[in-house]
Parts: sequence; structure tokens; C-alpha cells
Amino acid sequence: RSLKEIAALYGCEASLEKVEEFRKAQGLSSIGSKCFQAANVSAILVDDGLAFDKMLELEVHKEFVPTVGRVLRIEWLAETIINDDSFSGSSWTLDSFTETFVAKLKSVASKIVGLKSIAAYRSGLEIDPCVSKTDAEDGLRKELT
Repeated sequence: RSLKEIAALYGCEASLEKVEEFRKAQGLSSIGSKCFQAANVSAILVDDGLAFDKMLELEVHKEFVPTVGRVLRIEWLAETIINDDSFSGSSWTLDSFTETFVAKLKSVASKIVGLKSIAAYRSGLEIDPCVSKTDAEDGLRKELT
């Protein structure tokens, strides 16, 4: 059934060979646009906080749909700060980390459409929103050593 549907969308014979032939001849941009248009998709939100070998740049997605937005993974931003050599050392405090985090967040605010957290992926839903500043600072120190 799927082969028949995709062949009808492409306007080619309903065989795996002909569908693959059509895809190779048309290219990713044409096929992507055709599929998104047929599905009535007019916007894509991209979480680029996880890198893949064949991941397309954000701008490339605009070949498929008129609206493309970046969703920022906040843990990725925090890890970027923590792993940056210029920020390494024991002089970090929770306040200095927070200040740097907020400054970096503000610097990309006009380039993103939303924020995403993967905290529950790592710790389940047992996240303590009332952790003390001392405990948070101890956790940051452990992360940095």
C-alpha cells in the first residue's frame, strides 16, 4: 500500500525500482518539498542539540517548507559552557554560571523559536525544583571536577 501511495505522489510506476529511480533523479530538495507539501506541512521546528553524521544545516530545511525554527536544548547550552576551555577552573560559582548561561541565552534569543529540556531523560520525573543554592553549587562543582 505504501509503495502505491508514494508512487502516486511521485507520478511514477508503483515499483521499488521506479520509486528509487525517481528519488535519485529528483534529489533531496525536490522530494522533501513534494512530501511536505502533500502532507500539508508548512513549518519545521528543529532541535539541533543532538548531532548526527548526516544532519542538515538549519537553513537547508527552508528548501522544504517556508518556515523553519530552531528549538534550543537548554542542557546543550549548559554543557557548551561547562565544556568550554575558557570557562574551566575552580572560580565558577552558581551565580557566575547563571550569569554566563543567561547571557548566552539572550545572545541566541532572536534566532530561536522555543526552548526544550531533556532533564527527565536523564533523571526521570524526580526533579527537585526546590533544591537549595548550596546543593546546586555543590552539584556544579562536582560537574566541573
